[in-house]
Amino acid sequence: MMEFLQYILVLLLVFCSFFNGSFAQPPTCAQAGCPTGGVWGEWKTIGSGQCDMECGGCGTLVQTRECISDPICPCTGSSNRTTGCNFNACKYPTQKVCCNPYVPMVVNKVQICGPIPKTIDSSACCPQSTLYSEWSGYSSNGNKGWVRTRRCLTASIGCPCAAKDITETVDGGVDLVCPCPAAAGLADSDCEGTSLPGNKGYVQTMAIDNEACTATVMFYAANQATQTPPFYFCKPMASGYQGAMNFQGAYITVKESVSKKCVAHTAFDCEGGKNTDKYPSAPRQDVTFTCNLQTKKWILDFTGNDIDSYYQGNWTLN
Repeated sequence: MMEFLQYILVLLLVFCSFFNGSFAQPPTCAQAGCPTGGVWGEWKTIGSGQCDMECGGCGTLVQTRECISDPICPCTGSSNRTTGCNFNACKYPTQKVCCNPYVPMVVNKVQICGPIPKTIDSSACCPQSTLYSEWSGYSSNGNKGWVRTRRCLTASIGCPCAAKDITETVDGGVDLVCPCPAAAGLADSDCEGTSLPGNKGYVQTMAIDNEACTATVMFYAANQATQTPPFYFCKPMASGYQGAMNFQGAYITVKESVSKKCVAHTAFDCEGGKNTDKYPSAPRQDVTFTCNLQTKKWILDFTGNDIDSYYQGNWTLN
């Protein structure tokens, strides 16, 4: 009786091995944070997947796997392996029924060579915290909204994530709303310790085109010396080509999202930048921005960099 039970147990183990445990969810990892050794994905065959032998597990395939928890939880172990293939038992007159390290086994009255290599590491466990890929960029959902998605990194090993966390939608209801919120005016404290030309001058609210996800900010293209205190938005450039051509520059100061530094740029030449078609009564010019649908930050088109905040500079010095 004991031998019979042992025989049944062996068959069950072989059966589970044969189907690679694909119907079972790995247990939850005992420790919080990163699982020991990280989280590996399934072993996947490189190339055509054609086995070079017909039976016995004698053929070889090269497989690779991805560390699906990287860089949050780095993995330890190998990302490549060589494994057998075609595990049906070889028939007479072949000298070997199975090639090493596989041995003859019977599963569902069929003789195979096993145990079958698993596609998932036997030590795999589901992290206590779900792991996701980076968000994709936003795209229009065709229904007055913008949507972005991300993948559940552990789904391939049987560890699902909450479905509600896979997509994020910015829905404007009746009107389409760009995912990038209007950039704030640069605060004095944002540029602490940064040497900038002139003083903080003027902040004009962004005019956002929600359908195109672009924005413009109106800048002055002339000085306002009659104001108290006076605002000198334009200043003759002192050197180089701009100086030689008597350009009068208006500058924008921005806090860049990546560097976190406040940087001043000469946005346009006041004389050549007066947009009389749009602003016939006073010299004005637009500085343009484009929404970065990946980061939800505004790109200053003049530089191509994401920014957090901005203002039009005043050349008047303290």
